[in-house]
Amino acid sequence: RIKSTDALGDSVIIPLAISIVNVNEPPTEITLNNTSVTENSAVKTYIGKLSSIDSDDQTGFIYSLSSTDSLLFSISNDSLFSNAVFNYEQKKSHTVSISSKDKNGTGLSFTQNFTISVIDANETPTSITLSGSSVRSPGEPNSVVGTFSTVDPDANSTFIYTLVTGEGSTNNGLFTIVDNQLRTSATSIPAGDSLSIRVNSYDGAYSIQQKFTIYITSAPVIATQPVSISALSGS
Repeated sequence: RIKSTDALGDSVIIPLAISIVNVNEPPTEITLNNTSVTENSAVKTYIGKLSSIDSDDQTGFIYSLSSTDSLLFSISNDSLFSNAVFNYEQKKSHTVSISSKDKNGTGLSFTQNFTISVIDANETPTSITLSGSSVRSPGEPNSVVGTFSTVDPDANSTFIYTLVTGEGSTNNGLFTIVDNQLRTSATSIPAGDSLSIRVNSYDGAYSIQQKFTIYITSAPVIATQPVSISALSGS
């Protein structure tokens, strides 16, 4: 109430109502219910749902992307999707800026950065190598021919090697594998030019098979000549 008094001392009191005009304010926070995506997932993979905190607008929001990595993602309504196939071994996370603007307000917006983590997934080995490629004929049983190793996008993977049937497995029976070593079996190696084996490398989830050619070399021939021993006689 307001009281007004004149020079003669007469006064009047009247009520005065003050109206508060609501002013549109921008959102103050953006939330994303998931911030990770598994590597090798297809383009348009759903990542998470966006929501905004706004003190005076509950009618919905318009979201947009910015920043260097924004082209790797897309937004449809309030959902974030991938727009690329991610590779954990190349980059483990991406930072994206997301802006939120209320639909029925004055267009005031709020921008927030999010880090999207790439989840490592086990991947298929790509090739097998063998450090040695020759064996002697007839040779010795349990002789080491070479050591296997596997090329795999995943670091620190371990592998199990086995001889398997299939193309190139003709001479598997002449060899055995101990851990990651190829060795000759108890059977002697026949004379000839080459042998063929087929090997499987398994990382616990995925495997790759590859055939190898083992070349045969002959054991060296040690030449001997008769030795003439002359007896020396003395008087």
